[in-house]
Amino acid sequence: MSIIDHPTDIQFLKAAQRKRPEVKIPMNATPFIDAQSIVEGKLIVGNYKKTIFGIGVNTMQEIFVTRDEALQEIP
Repeated sequence: MSIIDHPTDIQFLKAAQRKRPEVKIPMNATPFIDAQSIVEGKLIVGNYKKTIFGIGVNTMQEIFVTRDEALQEIP
């Protein structure tokens, strides 16, 4: 995988905002790598996921964004 295959954190945040526009997502948040995307201590080669926490109406919301969804966003 080249560097182009790895989206930036901002791309993940933008993808999360597009996926769930009703949830407020701070653009300085840190997307966390989903535990199922790590196999034997290494990030899986393919469509891994990151979790973004946003502020919903009453509670925090978890949004799962895949690598492919994030790559569709402009960095």
